[in-house]
Amino acid sequence: MKIQIFMTFLLCILFVSCGHFQRLGGREISSADDGWSYTPKGRTIAIGDIHADPKALLDILINKGVLDESGNFIARNIDLVLLGDFADKGYDTRGVWDVISHIEKEAGKNNSRLHSVFGNHDTVVLMGELKRMKQKDLQKFSTFDQDPVMGVKKALVTEPYKSMMRKWKGIIKIGDSIYVHGGISKFIYDLHPSQINQVVNEYVIAQQEYLEKFIKGIDVKAPKVPHILAPWKFDSKQAMPDNPFWTRLAAKHELSQNEFNRMLDYLSAKRVIVGHTPTNSKKIQKILNGKMILADTNNSIGFKGGKLSAVEINETTGKVIEFNNLKRGVNRNAFVKIVTSGIKGMNSCIKVFFGPQ
Repeated sequence: MKIQIFMTFLLCILFVSCGHFQRLGGREISSADDGWSYTPKGRTIAIGDIHADPKALLDILINKGVLDESGNFIARNIDLVLLGDFADKGYDTRGVWDVISHIEKEAGKNNSRLHSVFGNHDTVVLMGELKRMKQKDLQKFSTFDQDPVMGVKKALVTEPYKSMMRKWKGIIKIGDSIYVHGGISKFIYDLHPSQINQVVNEYVIAQQEYLEKFIKGIDVKAPKVPHILAPWKFDSKQAMPDNPFWTRLAAKHELSQNEFNRMLDYLSAKRVIVGHTPTNSKKIQKILNGKMILADTNNSIGFKGGKLSAVEINETTGKVIEFNNLKRGVNRNAFVKIVTSGIKGMNSCIKVFFGPQ
């Protein structure tokens, strides 16, 4: 009798434990090993590629009632998702970083959250590939060093940017929606999204540690770039890497509806919202029976004819709302307050870290 009770007890433990595991690439992993999914706050706003245009980002945030015209964070109970490509092609990468840092500090006061995901241009800037940065953009980093290229490298390891970038993800899920810069593909079966984020974070830390030593003149090798972060050589004829930051397979209809549906089922999601692939209409576009939303409408002034846009999801009803052709030019007070703040004290901070310039 005692043996029967004991065996029943063991079976109960096993049954309950199975509820805490999920299938991952042929093996089981604990659901506690998460790091990528979030319970929604109430509504979610997603913004596509902003490409070194802090004024465009501020205009969208003000239009959507996230910030007021003075830059104060006024929205409550929201998840704000920035879909990457904060750098390159525009004129003020540093200004975009300033806005992100500001939102990160302020959002929590209103029971809100900021989620920033890496875009392909953000990863290559971190890796030291600056060829897509305009000279005017590079000059924004001249307060860090007379050589603006070195200035970018110093900015990457100076607060608040250093800690800010360590919080950026490769892929996240809020409620039923997945947010990623490029898209999803078969790589999700090789690495669970939580593991993707872990690899990304470990690389950011390793690259920043390498840059700190390089700036100080210490002879050290750059860390190896993980496969999931493999870059593409700009303007080459090679196929773009099939990873979260570069893939366009789904966006270019190179994945079948059935394949895409299986991926969504695997991730227990209803839709994927991406940047990276600009829409021809310069409006938010739904494809794959509405299960993939393209949110890159060329927000940045670095592109001709681009339009400001945002996607909003009512997490209670599941309704997806597209906001197109948002008004430009409402950012002036916010821009002055946020983007120029702290610059006077920045040089003294740089000297503490790296010595006189």
